[in-house]
Amino acid sequence: MNQRITAREWILNNFQNYSKRASCIQECATSLGISVRNARKAMIGVEKSGKLAAPWVCPKGNKPMGIKNDKDGFAQFDLIAKVPHTPEDLIEMCNLDVDVWELKRGRVNFWGNSENPNYQTRVEFTRRISEGGERFLDKIKEEMKNFSPIYPALEYPINTSEESFMLEPSIYDIHFGSMSSQKQTNDAYNPDIAASRFYQAILKAVRWYREVPIDKILFPIGHDLLNTDNAALTTTKGTPQDEYWNWQETYNLAFQIVVQSIDLLQQIAPVHIPIVLSNHDQTKIYYFGHALEAWYHNCPNVTIVNNGHPYQFVDYGANLIGLTHGKDLKKANLPLLMATEAKELWGKAKYCEWHIGHEHHASIHDFMAASETNGVRVRMMPSLCGRDFWHTSKGYGSMKEAVALLWSKTDGNISDFKFSV
Repeated sequence: MNQRITAREWILNNFQNYSKRASCIQECATSLGISVRNARKAMIGVEKSGKLAAPWVCPKGNKPMGIKNDKDGFAQFDLIAKVPHTPEDLIEMCNLDVDVWELKRGRVNFWGNSENPNYQTRVEFTRRISEGGERFLDKIKEEMKNFSPIYPALEYPINTSEESFMLEPSIYDIHFGSMSSQKQTNDAYNPDIAASRFYQAILKAVRWYREVPIDKILFPIGHDLLNTDNAALTTTKGTPQDEYWNWQETYNLAFQIVVQSIDLLQQIAPVHIPIVLSNHDQTKIYYFGHALEAWYHNCPNVTIVNNGHPYQFVDYGANLIGLTHGKDLKKANLPLLMATEAKELWGKAKYCEWHIGHEHHASIHDFMAASETNGVRVRMMPSLCGRDFWHTSKGYGSMKEAVALLWSKTDGNISDFKFSV
């Protein structure tokens, strides 16, 4: 007569056939005609004995296991342990650079009981930037460390006038890298043309207001300065673009022309530069601002504000100016947003405006308050960008312009010089 085997013996003889602990316990109970509770007790006893080498048993001193696919921009790591770990623990254990990899999902699963706890911590990541982009940014950072120019503190002329003014050169939606041919669009455009138009607009603004006692310059950077956001030559949300050069060369040219423009402007007055996020280059423009911060680290005449916020506010005397790209926020909602997000500045301001871009043409919308004070003007800025094939095929077009606004500290916007091509 065959001797009946115990539940512990059955588990030791059969555990290798099961990928899950629960399945092994259930089959043990079914095969031996015992309760699941008794089969689970037997499983715990075998686990405590150290004789079980099943995949669901947590080994001591386990390390995270997983994959990191740079090409597809995806990474996933799992850690099975006797104690729970946070996703942040795994980030540190896997030595992941959070400037490059963004945590998309993290969770902790548990099985077992108080006597035999088992925890699985899983984290999933996506790349913020491409592998090639990471190497490029590392190179830029090293160059900045080796050469961050030292600018002297400039002594600006003393204003003997009773009034003072702020200049705001507004070059929106220049789209460095965008490509269009004369044959397809009747409007040739490439990075060289973009650079020329950008700097010419700055020169003309400086010449136009050369006799005005300017004590501050507001020079927003962003608003789709760059046409694409990654090495795949798409926008931030993945829309393919007609791109003239590889993105590294386009980035370098844009950086050079912006630095050249800032260096010209700072000869006139201190320059305040908010980095305004936009929909074509949301990631890249943040790094662009980071590079500008490094470049002007030793320059007391230039202030870079690169906080990654979707909108920013700048005050000057009786003026309050809001800056946002204009794609995601409705124009009608902007006055209330200004009143709630910049309460103190709003209460002091007499002249309030939002400056937006995105649509490549100029327009002005006035939203009047119940009283005569604190009405808000939403000013849409034009663009110097040429038409690509997609815009041409849709019949979209507008005047190619840039605007340089002059603000009186006491009387609001008193002039808007237009540069056209």
